[in-house]
Amino acid sequence: MRRPGRWKSRAGVAAICTLAVLLTLPAGAESGVAVSLNFPARLTPDIEAMPRLTGNGAAAARINARLAKWDVQMLTVARGCDTDPPRSMVRQDVELVFAGPLWLGLLTYHEYWCPGASHGAHFTVPLTLDLSSGSEVDWPALFPAALLDPEGQGSGHGALRGSEALTALYLSQADDFPPECRGAMGQNGGYFRVWPSAADRALALLPTGLAHSEMACAQITLLPASVLRAEGFPRALTDALENAAPLPAP
Repeated sequence: MRRPGRWKSRAGVAAICTLAVLLTLPAGAESGVAVSLNFPARLTPDIEAMPRLTGNGAAAARINARLAKWDVQMLTVARGCDTDPPRSMVRQDVELVFAGPLWLGLLTYHEYWCPGASHGAHFTVPLTLDLSSGSEVDWPALFPAALLDPEGQGSGHGALRGSEALTALYLSQADDFPPECRGAMGQNGGYFRVWPSAADRALALLPTGLAHSEMACAQITLLPASVLRAEGFPRALTDALENAAPLPAP
């Protein structure tokens, strides 16, 4: 699976790591200052905590509450799954993928192996938060209607159900996509996860809903701003991608 450039905290850091990230906030946001992003110590040796914004204001408070809730949910999953170590495991790694303008983008990588399961699970879940409101970005609202399934959409965490046109667009931009995987793409119901990638100045698409035997076909494909403009995506989205704030060096 292709991954964008990595930037994340590492195990063994006991104290909170404070990393200053200049978030270019949109007009009307809370507002125009350098916002610090903290990566706390790991929740467990295998579970990386979500970061926190250190800026003041209602939006930052809502974002931090959302991130704190995520940490609690991960610990709850671990208590229910990681009950027979080393024969069980719950792992989470966190990557910063977008730091303004408009959004804070995080990508989480998960591995689960629960007692009694026939096989382990691994998957990627994005979380993109609006820096002016603190709410999660509604990706279907930013996609042209022709690329969406008219029967309905996903519910949060970057979930989106595309039309056949979106699957075709994904395949047209995929690098070296295995021929044997093209049939699998027709069986996943059009489900993707979506997030902005500052390193690539593009929108990332990752198919979901594939059978376990076809998980190797879940590859990240990038849609650059030029492609998005040609498909009729809103200018606010393409401008944000093209003017993405640089991510801190690893």
